[in-house]
Amino acid sequence: MKRFMQNNIHVFAIILCVLLFSSAGVHAETMYVSEVKITFRREPGNSRKILDMLPPGQSVEVLEQSEDWTKVQLTDGKEGWVLSRYLTTRKPNVFALEALKKEHSMLSNQVTSLGEENNGLKQENQKLLAEFTANKKRLEETSRAYKNIKADCANPSNLRKNYEKTVSHLKEQRKKAEKLEKELEEIQADQGLRWFLTERGFEGFLWGAGVLFIGFVTGFIARRQSRRSFR
Repeated sequence: MKRFMQNNIHVFAIILCVLLFSSAGVHAETMYVSEVKITFRREPGNSRKILDMLPPGQSVEVLEQSEDWTKVQLTDGKEGWVLSRYLTTRKPNVFALEALKKEHSMLSNQVTSLGEENNGLKQENQKLLAEFTANKKRLEETSRAYKNIKADCANPSNLRKNYEKTVSHLKEQRKKAEKLEKELEEIQADQGLRWFLTERGFEGFLWGAGVLFIGFVTGFIARRQSRRSFR
């Protein structure tokens, strides 16, 4: 019987602890300091020691609450008392607005950064696409050339025929070039003869011949005079 009572006492103690923790969890509530800075005291009362000053918007965990004073716990674990009238269940609109502004600014910066990154990725994608297209074209040309070479190597007679055909074509082109060169020389000679047979060409020839004849006569006379002077 004694052992039974001891066991029951342990069970009751455990149940009591569970109920106490459950009760504390149920009654615990998060509240916020209103839009003024308030004192955080060790015990309730305006004459009690001040532990800290809580800024507006500060969140606290309510432990005990009365009409005038409320026992709270800070995020760092410190416990103390504050005036109940300066606590509110909603975060003050001013601070909520500031938080929203900061969040909006952060999101705007992220959007701008993502936009710039997206533009950079688009440019890089276009560059890679252009390189891919060029490489694809070169690959197709190389494949065609390889197939042609492979076909020629598989049939040497075709390769020799193509070679002989190319040599024959070059010979024909060389003959045509020589023929055209001769025709050009003939045309140039014919143009020179035509110019000589024209009136201006003939006059030019007579003038040239007259100048040569006068020069010859002048030289001949000068030589004879020089010979007589020596005699």
